[in-house]
Amino acid sequence: MKVQFVANTAVPVVRVQLALDGGVAADSREKPGTQRLMLGLLREGTTGALGRLDGPEIARRLERLGASVSASAVLDRTRISLNALTPNLAASLQLFADIVQAPAFPEDQLERIRGQVLADLANEATEPGGIALRAAPALIYGPDHPYGQSFNGNGTPEGVKAVTRADLAAFHAALLQPADATLFVVGDTSLAALLPLLEQQFGRLKAAAAPLPVAKAATPAPQAAGRIILYDRPGAPQAFILAGAPLPLTGRDDILPLTLANDVFGGLTTSRLNRLLREEKGWSYGASSSAAPTRGAMPFLLTAPVDRERAGESIAAIRGLLAEFHGSRPPEAAEVDRARASSVRGLPAEFETGGAMLGALERSVVLGRPDDYLATLPARIDNVPLAAVRAAPIPAAGDLAFIVVGDRAAIEPQLKALGLPVEYRSLP
Repeated sequence: MKVQFVANTAVPVVRVQLALDGGVAADSREKPGTQRLMLGLLREGTTGALGRLDGPEIARRLERLGASVSASAVLDRTRISLNALTPNLAASLQLFADIVQAPAFPEDQLERIRGQVLADLANEATEPGGIALRAAPALIYGPDHPYGQSFNGNGTPEGVKAVTRADLAAFHAALLQPADATLFVVGDTSLAALLPLLEQQFGRLKAAAAPLPVAKAATPAPQAAGRIILYDRPGAPQAFILAGAPLPLTGRDDILPLTLANDVFGGLTTSRLNRLLREEKGWSYGASSSAAPTRGAMPFLLTAPVDRERAGESIAAIRGLLAEFHGSRPPEAAEVDRARASSVRGLPAEFETGGAMLGALERSVVLGRPDDYLATLPARIDNVPLAAVRAAPIPAAGDLAFIVVGDRAAIEPQLKALGLPVEYRSLP
């Protein structure tokens, strides 16, 4: 297990994050939602060095220590985090180590957390954005790609209902691989004081199972490029549009030209996409696009909730913007300069809090960035050539799969008038 440490003495707090290979992309294929349940149960009981502790006792101990523990996952990584007061760091790390290494997964709490996750899934199925986001991964990457199952890890109702305590224990054992894990620490302590504590709590950790499969060089197999997939939500006053495509870059490549290009197209409130749909047309309260850095092929996602009577015109406008972007109106020098300035002005936020610094540190390590990445970033942003921004792989209109959630009766005729294949599907 590796350790990355940054001292920050502004307040007497230490933030610890255990980052593990195997994020949302490594969730169970047979029982999607296993990871979400496992993470939700970590604080509900332990059988470690401190003895058998139930959830209420863990909560009481954390409260007395002034500490907090949380767990989450993104596509490529699972994170278990501790916020502790410096005077209570040793005791907090001891409790944290039990939560990480020896969760009990009690049956009664499994049923309680299962009910919460199923309620979240039921709510997601009523929200246009949730419906689109659930459908998007398989359409963009193909169902067999590591990223093709889910972007948020909530799983499916069928998968969540089928998970057993044994499934959780097996998934936990496969996830907890010390050889691939990193402890990131930011806060008011020193490496000399910290390392003995970490060695005491985590130094004897051994892998107990084969590791989970992680996303590496899998090739996307888009299922709906150039098509519109329509989900009916009768009576909905808006049409929720989500468009996406896999990019030919990973977060370990030089993505600065792509970042600037996306800022010009849809990444900022001043972008072409938002200005057109919100300010000029008045069809949307806001539209945006993103290109998240991941270990595998990065996802390009565009979202635009619009007036349902303008769904077809909005898709035509988006496709027209992309055609201009790649043809008659590529990014202009003034637009790129505004994007550069926005990126550079946002860099101090990477260091404003210990949590932000922890996130920046983890991203640099996970994406294989050099130690001086952030220090040299402003100069590298300023030096990205305009030609490189214009050549960045923002998807062409025909590369995008469009997912539309709204009132089918009102929307379908508009979509068919676009001349694109339109496929109606039942709600996922």
